[in-house]
Amino acid sequence: MNKVFLQPTEDQLEKVMQQMREKELEYYDFWDEFYHGILTNYGYDKKNGCHVASHGDMVAFSFYREEETSAQELKAKLAEIANV
Repeated sequence: MNKVFLQPTEDQLEKVMQQMREKELEYYDFWDEFYHGILTNYGYDKKNGCHVASHGDMVAFSFYREEETSAQELKAKLAEIANV
């Protein structure tokens, strides 16, 4: 059986990002943690007015970092995750 992956539409991606901005929702990348042991969350920082990605080592707790990401980078990452 072949798997069929549907690319999210621009409207769907924008709705997810709107919910991040307005409802302070985050997206948890389950596959990054499952395959690599890295806890990764994507969200929106209202205080600084920017999208952020946070990464933390869940195996050895050796690092945790947050970094700003552009809206275009976040859209691309969410589309990539949807096709795992």
